[in-house]
Amino acid sequence: MSEPDETQRGVATGIVAELEAEGFYGAEPVGRGGFGVVYRCRQPSLDRVVAIKVLNADPDDVDLENFEREQRAMGRVSGHPNIVPVLHSGLTFTGRPFIVMPYLGRNTLSAWIRQHGPLAVGEALTVGVRLSGALETAHRAGVLHRDVKPPNVLLSAYGEPQLCDFGIARIAGGREATMSVFVGSPSYTAPELFEGFTPTAAFDIYGLAATIFTLIKGEPPFPFQKGENPIAFAKRVLAGPVPDLRAMGVAEPVCTALEQGLNVDPTRRPGTAADFGELLRAAGARIGLNIADVPLELPEVEYDGVESSPDTGGRSTGGIGLRTDGSGRSTYPPSSPARFRPPTFSRPPVPRQRILDRLSSGRRPKLVLIHGPAGYGKTVLAAQWGEALLREGLQASWLTVDADDNNAVWFVAHLIEAVRVALPELADVLQQEFDERPDSALRQVPNMLIDWLHSNKQTLALLIDEWHRITSADSLDTLAYLLEKGCHHLHLIVASRTGTGLPLGTLGVQGELVEIDASLLRFDVGEARTLLVDRCGLDLSGAAVASLEESTDGWPAALQLASLSLRDGGDAAVIAGRLSGSDKAIGDYLTSNVLDSLEPDLVEFLTATCVTKQICSGLAAALTGNPRSREMLEDIEQRDLFLRRTDPDGTWFRYSNLFADYLRHRLKRDDEDRVIELHRTAATWFMKHRMYNEAVDHWMLAGDDEDAVDAVEQVSSDLLEQCELMMLTGLAAKLRPHLADERPRLQANVAWANVLLRRAVAVADALQLAEDNLDLLDDDESDDVRCELDLLRVIMAGHADHIDEFTERAAQACVARTETLAPFVLCRAAYTVSYIAFRKFDFDGALRWHRWGNKYRRAVAGAMTVGYGYLIAAVAANEQLDVAGAEAHLRHAIRIALLPSGRPTYIAKLAGALLGELLYERGELDEAEVVLDEAATLGDEGGIVDVMLATYRAGAYVKNARGDVAAAEQRLAQGIARARNLALPRLEAGLKLVQVRIAALSGQEIDKALARRIMAHGLQDLDEIGDLTEIGRASCRERVSSPV
Repeated sequence: MSEPDETQRGVATGIVAELEAEGFYGAEPVGRGGFGVVYRCRQPSLDRVVAIKVLNADPDDVDLENFEREQRAMGRVSGHPNIVPVLHSGLTFTGRPFIVMPYLGRNTLSAWIRQHGPLAVGEALTVGVRLSGALETAHRAGVLHRDVKPPNVLLSAYGEPQLCDFGIARIAGGREATMSVFVGSPSYTAPELFEGFTPTAAFDIYGLAATIFTLIKGEPPFPFQKGENPIAFAKRVLAGPVPDLRAMGVAEPVCTALEQGLNVDPTRRPGTAADFGELLRAAGARIGLNIADVPLELPEVEYDGVESSPDTGGRSTGGIGLRTDGSGRSTYPPSSPARFRPPTFSRPPVPRQRILDRLSSGRRPKLVLIHGPAGYGKTVLAAQWGEALLREGLQASWLTVDADDNNAVWFVAHLIEAVRVALPELADVLQQEFDERPDSALRQVPNMLIDWLHSNKQTLALLIDEWHRITSADSLDTLAYLLEKGCHHLHLIVASRTGTGLPLGTLGVQGELVEIDASLLRFDVGEARTLLVDRCGLDLSGAAVASLEESTDGWPAALQLASLSLRDGGDAAVIAGRLSGSDKAIGDYLTSNVLDSLEPDLVEFLTATCVTKQICSGLAAALTGNPRSREMLEDIEQRDLFLRRTDPDGTWFRYSNLFADYLRHRLKRDDEDRVIELHRTAATWFMKHRMYNEAVDHWMLAGDDEDAVDAVEQVSSDLLEQCELMMLTGLAAKLRPHLADERPRLQANVAWANVLLRRAVAVADALQLAEDNLDLLDDDESDDVRCELDLLRVIMAGHADHIDEFTERAAQACVARTETLAPFVLCRAAYTVSYIAFRKFDFDGALRWHRWGNKYRRAVAGAMTVGYGYLIAAVAANEQLDVAGAEAHLRHAIRIALLPSGRPTYIAKLAGALLGELLYERGELDEAEVVLDEAATLGDEGGIVDVMLATYRAGAYVKNARGDVAAAEQRLAQGIARARNLALPRLEAGLKLVQVRIAALSGQEIDKALARRIMAHGLQDLDEIGDLTEIGRASCRERVSSPV
């Protein structure tokens, strides 16, 4: 049936009519490819716009074969998120084949570059990693693309790059695309193809490397000239070399990765597209970028012999797991990569050689404190000293702190990320400790940092800039602890306006302190000459330089200001008379000699963009309304107006503290209302760009505390879904308590975050606040939140092994509200019901509920929730004697929860405990011992009782099987101590049974009273029997009543 508007326009003809007959209306050509035309159409039946590729009007046999090949190729790989999917394919009534795909209106990467210019390096690498996953998926399916280039990469509505046009794809096992004539784009074609070699995966890798090169530079490494002979072009490519991007400021690791992908020898390129993706990720990590994993399909878990849930249409929903960013740091706070590297400068700063010589003359102390007022070059000196240490062979890490680091947990997390740049292996160890015991991280992470450096004989220089921003006692204490407990393998270089909060007296007495203060930071005449004459190119006499140095008292910021006026023709003597080393003099000078000499529109731009810590062109355009913001920022930088780039890509800029403080003070004095509006505009922009931390800061600076609470509440569910737990709790902590406490939904989400962070006290506090304010919600939302609060309580009780009728009622109440509760909550509820079924010996039911929860886990990021589901499914499968299924569940849980280094995270260790028990029972002691020893390190955080039983029971059995009876006894003693400390009688009872068994096996004396109690219950498996638990409780009562 045609639509009314189509009928009113008249009868459609040609291809329009043919597509209408298939249910696609309003066909408009939007592009032409090698084999057909792409039309934009409406599909009323599904209320969507689609793109339809139709074969050329007069197809010959070759075109038809190629088109069919394209259908098969795209159909086999269209499930990948970075490959344009095939929605439908068929023939029109005249026999013309067509393929239906989503319509991606944001155009191609090629068009994007033409309109907006090259991408930042970080964006280009991210695109490269995404597309490497797409190509790897295609290659595993036997598909070669053979024409990877920017025009064949579309941008989805969500900004995701998607590879399209497999029109010359080669299907393994099928007939190859006809190559009697050259197909593809020479600029992106691997040179071996010109020599007649058969295309391989290396061919696509070359095309991808050339594409990334184009994204960064704006043109391919070897542009094909119009009319150029292909053979001559091929010789030019083979002669090389690959153009060097280092001259553009592209970092060495990125250039090296691209050059490897563009190697003319295919055997010297990365072996697979996935390998190339990992190479790009590693290059990003070397320059401080955290790029997500190469997106590849996760393996399924088979459910052989398990009853299917009616919710899945009678099919087993094999486990596919959930992908995080691959960093294992989804609970980390927000941070910019620029914080973890020294700043970049538009021109080389003045070398502080006399100070560097002083620092290098003696032994390295625990602390070098560089302190002085704003504008004295503390950051520059710290960066130069860091470079000197690197040249000496030391590892060095950089951290620029800000006010957010007054949250001490965030500060520790940022310390770990700083260490990661220099020592990724150490960072993984620290992160693991941070993830497993966040409540004790303020002490344990510094302890592990110190111990690791000492035991590995590794020296680390940790440079911390802008320490004066830290005022919280916990953050100050954390750094003080590092300094007091650290050994000679750890050197801290701290740049700050003051030394407040640092143990300077103690370190000074110990000879572990070197101070560089303002008197040393002042420029001498030689350094002043280097700045004014050598760096700024001014023609000044020695006397003029000396006069300026004396009048400014060597203050670098004042000399910099003087250079601006001198460059515009000012008189050195007059300027020297007006400048002095005081804040007021600098302020007066900025007004009369700098701002007054600038164009009004530039002053306006500076004034509007000073309110944020950092600025980029998009944010500047929002604050100023000026579409030329990028040009303005670059102009300001070129004029040396105290603006520097904070990242190698040049995306973000930052004014010097002295200049920004002055501009803000001036703006507040002249127009306080405008300050508020600018903060609101900045908050809105940051919110739109998912920079929630900055958005909240600016709403609060505007005095819009309610808006700040609204914003955090609005994004709290999304942050939970994405497992951004530290961000959520940190944002909530910023809010005014009297406002945030009255938001039940926000408090419920904060409680969820703290459940995953295993902070029992914080969970209880948030639950109480939410409960106290439920009457502020409407009835429906109140019922939803109440269900969540009940579920949170039973989950916390479950950690203490308390399962009762209320547990099941609370979980069932949640799974009955699928229309209104978040997927995250439904997952946890389903896995809770699954665990209840397991405890009731209903193993089929446990697995059914696990599969039911799988429907919702795809919307949940982070391995914690999903991993717990696999653990429950594994123990249920094992009880059904499906050992292979149980092992598959556990290995999958471990796989999705490993760190990039391969080290296990918290949830991986829990799964390892259960896997270790399975391996022990199969006699595979080596692997069992490794995973069980890892699980034993969790201590009180060892998971639910069933996991802790496996940790200590199987761990003791393995040690005993190794002949190490003492280690077995120690493992059991640790477990029993944990059981008593945590009041877990079921755990204690199970481990006492193991004690009796091991004593019997080793011929040791047995606690006869305990053995009689156990034997009274028969030779059955008593681990899950209530009476045996009562033995544990009785043991507890005996200890309590004992006079001891």
